[in-house]
Amino acid sequence: MADLEASPAELPLVVVRGEVRDWRTGAPVPRFSVDVSDGTAAKPPRRRDGSFVLRLAPGRRRLLVRAPGYMPTTVQIAVAGPREGANAALRVELRPAGALRGELQSSLGGAIAEATVRLGGGAEATTDAQGRFALEALPEGIYLLEVVLRGRTLLREHGIAIRAGETTGPLRLQIAPSVERGASRAGGE
Repeated sequence: MADLEASPAELPLVVVRGEVRDWRTGAPVPRFSVDVSDGTAAKPPRRRDGSFVLRLAPGRRRLLVRAPGYMPTTVQIAVAGPREGANAALRVELRPAGALRGELQSSLGGAIAEATVRLGGGAEATTDAQGRFALEALPEGIYLLEVVLRGRTLLREHGIAIRAGETTGPLRLQIAPSVERGASRAGGE
């Protein structure tokens, strides 16, 4: 039996307008992207005032909005068809993201390369040849940091504070066997 519903590619496209703003300040976010889950629209034209225009097929759509320095945000919308009236303008508010930077050294002062640095919640990075690492687009909160090398946990540090819109660090972590600390480390140096 054939599907009686038209595919999104066969439906007439309608205009959906919106704007992307900073959650805290309400200021426009000038550099952003909007991806539509079903692929019915290409990247929208962006303006410095944070506005965008999409051409979408009617129906339920999921938009993923991203901007440097902000947390990605998913918005679900119902797009009205051309005979159902105009679509309301969207206002997407992005929350500033935090970041963590640091370097990893052995107790003798040498850089530790190719170690995995994990922050609770799933963010992870691999140290470079100089032992440096960076984690971006982190939600605000207090985290457990773990350092793993070749399947072995080298360090656990509790109380790493990430603040929205700020970079924590650079943390200088020195690795000694079986280290676990509970002291809080936050902010820049």
